[in-house]
Order: sequence, then structure tokens, then C-alpha cells
Amino acid sequence: MNNFNDGKKGGKPGFRMLQPGEQIQVNLKNAEPRICECGCKYWEPVILAFRISPLASPTGQELLAQQPVLRCADCKKVLAMGEGHAQIKQ
Repeated sequence: MNNFNDGKKGGKPGFRMLQPGEQIQVNLKNAEPRICECGCKYWEPVILAFRISPLASPTGQELLAQQPVLRCADCKKVLAMGEGHAQIKQ
């Protein structure tokens, strides 16, 4: 089996597809840290909760969906990933 994406099922061609449970090794020495507008470099994991109406739900019942996000430890603004750059949302 080919582990590389051919681009036919979405994603970027040439990137290796991960197997379930497979972990990625990342070197953070060359990574750019995200710093909040307030100057804080620390982020807390929190959960956004969304109500899905029964009309839009695949089960026909009201659902609660969760999305993990990061918020600034000082000013509490949420870090939102945008078009290639991190943006701060109020």
C-alpha cells in the first residue's frame, strides 16, 4: 500500500498519510512561538461548545459539538488559526 497522498482524495499530493494512532516527531527548535497581542506567550486549552439543531443534525436530535481551542493565559483572547497566520479573536 502506498503511504503517500496522490491528491485524489483531498489533501496535498506527496505528503505521507498518517496511520491511526501514529505520532509525528516535530523539532520545535526552528518553530516560531505564538505570542498574544498583549505580549503573553502562554496559552490555556479550553473547549468551545456548539449546539446543533435537530434540523441540521444527522440523527434528528439536538447535538452538542466541541472544538478544542487555545486562549491567552493573561487576556483570555482565543487564538484562531486563519489563512496561514494565527489571529487573535475577542
